[in-house]
Amino acid sequence: MARTTERQPFSPRRLFSLQRRRERGFTLIEMVISLAVMLQIMVATFLVFESNRRLSQVQTATAEMQQSLRIGQHDMVRLLRMGGRGGLPLQDPSLPIPTPEPPIPFGLALLVRNDIGSNEHIVVANTTSPRVMEGTDVLTVRGALNNPVYILDRDQPNTAGTRGFTLNPDGVSGSVEVCWQVAAGLRQDLAALVNLVDATQPGFTFRQEALIMVSSFDDRKYAVVELVEEGSTLNASNTCVAIDADDDGAVDDTGVTLEFTSEGGLHTLDYNKISPGGGTTNAEIQARLAEFVSEGISYIGVLEEYRYYVRDEADSPANTHEIQSVLTRSRFYPNTDNPYPTIDNFASLKVDIAENVFDLQIAIGFDTDGDGDAEEGPSSSDEWIFNDEGDVQLNGMLRSMRISTLVRTDRPDNKYQAPILLGLEDRVYGTGATSAINSDEARKYRRRILRSDVSLRNNFQIQP
Repeated sequence: MARTTERQPFSPRRLFSLQRRRERGFTLIEMVISLAVMLQIMVATFLVFESNRRLSQVQTATAEMQQSLRIGQHDMVRLLRMGGRGGLPLQDPSLPIPTPEPPIPFGLALLVRNDIGSNEHIVVANTTSPRVMEGTDVLTVRGALNNPVYILDRDQPNTAGTRGFTLNPDGVSGSVEVCWQVAAGLRQDLAALVNLVDATQPGFTFRQEALIMVSSFDDRKYAVVELVEEGSTLNASNTCVAIDADDDGAVDDTGVTLEFTSEGGLHTLDYNKISPGGGTTNAEIQARLAEFVSEGISYIGVLEEYRYYVRDEADSPANTHEIQSVLTRSRFYPNTDNPYPTIDNFASLKVDIAENVFDLQIAIGFDTDGDGDAEEGPSSSDEWIFNDEGDVQLNGMLRSMRISTLVRTDRPDNKYQAPILLGLEDRVYGTGATSAINSDEARKYRRRILRSDVSLRNNFQIQP
């Protein structure tokens, strides 16, 4: 027998109850748990992003710091290897040592001002010139550094008035003829000399450049004289072969005649002091130039001088962690404290090389025992100066220079403390709250030291 099921009639109250159950959603406990889980996920995500951000900042700051180190070292090492180019010796034992407190070594192409004192300036006697960071060193490099060394015409006979050199009757002035084309069809670029003497150029000014001339017979016979732009001329040479140097289709370029003087000029006394014998008397100057009449000149160059130093940009020279410093290159007329050129209001003294460099130390190696090397070791056998506190002057041939720079990041890291630095070369760093190097605030900056050893064996020197 079939079984039947009786259906209940539909109830509106029952439908309303089912709808309310479906609309209830999450309970309060479920919401709290969900929010807690979401919050933990968000915090973890934020921490990951924050960690990556800080890591990126540290890596960027470290990369910039290391780049500053490389740039600064590269520029100094490049010029240091070229020191004396053009015939200027690194040192000349025949020169008198000035007093008091001469730069050490008292050289010609290379000099060092060691351990700058408080509130000293790059121009010692001018307090308006840039201030040098206390405790750092100043490196001076001289030579024909950025322009060619010009060869004179060697095809001319070795007699007075030829080989491109002429001495006036006064015995202290004369002229030098430099050709576009020299022996065996060798051509040289005289564009830099043309720029020095061509008064028709816009903005042309007379700059009393230093010229170094070297004898054809002996490299030890050289003279540093002052260029007289007013008397120098273009294409006035009678001994030079005409060529089309400026590519204008006309074969009318022969050379440049440079007038010079060793007496009575703006810088002649300073230039004479870096010539053999120190240029202390007129007789010595005349004797040097008279030798060129009989021997001739092998080559000539424009002598330059650059000084590297750490410029202190802080509002006051107080020794605090608030260091604002820049590794700087300055240019001077050689052996003077006159900026080159003098019309730019010290702009040539503030050429920025690398930021956040706050120490520059130079150590110098000599060969004192004649074995050809500069040995570094215990004080009894140490042939270096400025590499340890209390060093004394050494006598011997310059063999090496070591450049050490200390740089830091441009921003502090409050969660970082750098290791304490005891010193760099002969400079000893202090400690305590006021130390510019080792205070708690100063150690929040990351810092690096880079050293470069430069051999001076290939630089021209005069044997003692």
